[in-house]
Amino acid sequence: MALAAVLTEVAGAASLPIRLYTTADGLPHNWITSIRRDKTGYLWFGTREGLARFDGYSFTTYGRAEGLGSSDVTDLLVTRNGDIWVGTAGGLFRFEPKGPRRFIPWPLSKEANAERIGSLAEDRAGMIWIGALSGLYRIDPRVSALRAAERIESSAVHALVVDRADNLWIGGVGALRVRSPDGRIATAAVDGWSGGLLAASDGSVWVGGKDSLVRLVSGKPERRLGPAEGLRKRASRLFETSDGRIWIDSAAGMSQLEPGGSVIQPFGRTGKTVVEDVQTFGEDRDGNLWIGSTVGAMKVVRRALTSYDQGDGLNDLRIASIFENHDGDVHVITSGATFNGGKPFLHLWDGERFHSSPIEAQGGFTTGWNQISFFDRARAWWFGTVRGGFCRAQGPCYGSGAVGRLFEDSHGDVWASSETGETGLIRLNRSTGELKSFTVADGVPRLVPETGFRSATAFREDGSGALWIGGTGWIARYRGGRFDVYDDRERFRNLYVVDFHLDRRGRMWIAGNLSGLLRVDDPRAERPEFRSYGSRDGLSGDRVLCVTEDDFGRIYVCTGRGVDRLDPDAAGDGAVRVRHYTAADGLPPGTVQEAFRDRRGRLWFGTINGLSSLQPEPDPERAPPPIFISSLKVQGVRQPLSELGEVEVVGPTLPSDRNQIEIGFVGLGFTAGELLRYRFHLGGGAASEWGEPSGQRVVDFASLAPGQYRFEVQAIDSAGRSSDPPARVRFTVLAPIWQRWWFLSGAGLALVLAIHGAAQYRLRQALAVERVRIRLATDLHDDVGASLSQIAILSEVVRHRIPEEGEAMERIAQIAREVTDSMSDIVWAISPRHDRLVDLTRRMREFAEEMLVSRDLVLDFQTAVLPGLRVGAQVRREVYLIFKECIHNAVRHSGCSRVTVRAGVEQDGALAISVADDGRGFQVTGSGGEGQGNGMRNMAERAKSLGGECEVESRPGEGTCIRVRIPARALR
Repeated sequence: MALAAVLTEVAGAASLPIRLYTTADGLPHNWITSIRRDKTGYLWFGTREGLARFDGYSFTTYGRAEGLGSSDVTDLLVTRNGDIWVGTAGGLFRFEPKGPRRFIPWPLSKEANAERIGSLAEDRAGMIWIGALSGLYRIDPRVSALRAAERIESSAVHALVVDRADNLWIGGVGALRVRSPDGRIATAAVDGWSGGLLAASDGSVWVGGKDSLVRLVSGKPERRLGPAEGLRKRASRLFETSDGRIWIDSAAGMSQLEPGGSVIQPFGRTGKTVVEDVQTFGEDRDGNLWIGSTVGAMKVVRRALTSYDQGDGLNDLRIASIFENHDGDVHVITSGATFNGGKPFLHLWDGERFHSSPIEAQGGFTTGWNQISFFDRARAWWFGTVRGGFCRAQGPCYGSGAVGRLFEDSHGDVWASSETGETGLIRLNRSTGELKSFTVADGVPRLVPETGFRSATAFREDGSGALWIGGTGWIARYRGGRFDVYDDRERFRNLYVVDFHLDRRGRMWIAGNLSGLLRVDDPRAERPEFRSYGSRDGLSGDRVLCVTEDDFGRIYVCTGRGVDRLDPDAAGDGAVRVRHYTAADGLPPGTVQEAFRDRRGRLWFGTINGLSSLQPEPDPERAPPPIFISSLKVQGVRQPLSELGEVEVVGPTLPSDRNQIEIGFVGLGFTAGELLRYRFHLGGGAASEWGEPSGQRVVDFASLAPGQYRFEVQAIDSAGRSSDPPARVRFTVLAPIWQRWWFLSGAGLALVLAIHGAAQYRLRQALAVERVRIRLATDLHDDVGASLSQIAILSEVVRHRIPEEGEAMERIAQIAREVTDSMSDIVWAISPRHDRLVDLTRRMREFAEEMLVSRDLVLDFQTAVLPGLRVGAQVRREVYLIFKECIHNAVRHSGCSRVTVRAGVEQDGALAISVADDGRGFQVTGSGGEGQGNGMRNMAERAKSLGGECEVESRPGEGTCIRVRIPARALR
């Protein structure tokens, strides 16, 4: 096979990614006049129709409606203390992020054109210098804005810069002057100032001259760069980025000068991107260059991918494979044959552009789409075909059928997969020339094309020399002449191995297409363990088509949505840090299907729509992304906040019926592939655990419970750095009126007063009842008792005077005495002087002694009660009557000689009384007095009325025992 190298000269160069922002993205106008970064990290854009602030996601615009007197912004200045000054065609304004007015006007002069400002600068003393058409002005921002500016000169000024020595460089019409700190003004040593003026970070000053770019040190020319050094036309605008590059704009386009360099390199004029009509430059916090033009703001991504197309020597953008020979030359095959019948081309990269050669047909074989090619140890090129096996350039072909993959192992043997044979797996033994087709008996899965079960799709050797082979639904390891096949149907359900990569730590990474990314930490293990990665771990998608590694150990994964860079060991805790690269970072459109790292460490990525490369660099030391509370809404009503956002917000106090709050936040990050994620928590009335990071930038809390809350949020970049400190919002949700402390205190006080009043009322009622009881007892004793006693006495008198009426009079006297005794019991029962239990047992003893001792009966009376225990009148009366009935029964019916009485309070507070005699006894026929006399029934009823019980235990000849138990609750 002859490879005819054909060199195609196409003017152009590789293109860096440039993202264009226009009014469609939120800018107020496409003509950008000024770009500045403030102290917090926001980017500000001055346009011909207003001011815009960019947070990395969206633009916030300001114009006349926000108090900007003129919407034609001509220049911006961010002072060292963070103030933002806006120069316009209608005057000077200072931005007020918190005030009632967003812009405060600062008058210069009433002269014509005095308000048309051309440039702004700040000196080391904090004075603001203003260059206008009417002259040079100076203001002291520490004094009132009502004080007019001091005019230093009356000639028109178009450009101002202050160098490190505090010299003010003043650009006028065709002239450049220098004003020293002591006020002296001299003409700059430059021939024909062209508008370019830059105070560099090293203290020098760069000036665009008539036909050269001049570097001045201490006001004297130190270096001149002209056409011989690459300066194409007069430099009209100059800008220095944080890496020391000098960016130059002229009528011929943009160019750049490396730090300390002496050659000016052109930039940005390719077939795809033309950077022209440059008006200004800027740089964000992550080092990306911003270019303001008449057609919008362009972001030139730093450390991004470089893209290549036909202008760089590619004949076709359909990338089939990327590889290099033994000399380290990178080759790219484009394959148009499968899609449009065109010829495949082999491209050689010379470091600046590609040189293409058509791959001529040989034996009717042509390379197909996505075929693997390689240079073997003998520097011979091998390639697969779609119709007849695989071939060595200018040598024989082997096998038959369409070949999908080729691989040379460490022994020099060539492995191939085809669509023929039992398994489709073939090995060419280079030492013997033997071509072996493996069968199912060798342990290889069967080839069943109609079911989608295909032959091997990827090969790779591990550190021990074992060969890993991947297919559809299976992975095999070949070592010692034996295949170990891993085909777990649950784990490998969607597996279609398209690539292997052995990293520097000896781990095997497997691109499994729809099954995501797999990792084997120890490929030599007898039973390897597969760890999987997918979108749940931060990948941009679960379809992984290729995998490679850079010189810093970071893994690059091709997904359906771009390229993901993994730092699996960055955190040291097993977590994975992911950075995403997309078309905005320089990737060609379409799915990335090929990835390759060359010997110089450059990574190459190929799609069906183009090729790009990335020169990885160590991640720079950067501060964690700052984060701000950007909005705060209560029930949908926006709360006042600084326009720049705030890190610490003391939020509102929310009433109980307005307990919904929405918090917006934003982190600032502009790095290529950067995708900030956010995590937050709410401490106070809710769980305070940090949530899982997500891209959510607004959180809504509805129906919050009463309490004091502290909301905290952090932004997390792709390196795992989180905002420090986090942004916070403190707010309070009030309880309903009936739950507030003063209401509860008042309610408690009212309750205490009510209880106290009720207690006082009960006490008064009790005292009143006691007074009634005392009066009633006294009246009964004094009046009724005296009358009954008188009746008894008079009855005796009548009985003696009228003997024939003696029996009737005796009966009257007896009834009077009985009524007197009953009344005495009633008076005793209702008198509050006898409310103690001791009084009850004492009266019981007195009655028992009166009834028994006079009849020569023995009384054994024992009590065990608390002296201070009180009982109610009803309890005393009923218990006393029960006791009297017991004594009466013992005296009248039992024929006993001894009565034993026991009274006491049990452990549960119940009153227990027992009356036992040694009389004749009787047969108990029912409980509770059933079958006995009225006395027994009455005793049971009286005990039951108190919630107690009365038990009778008796047997003929064994005496009788009556037990009464009154519960504690009835005693009170």
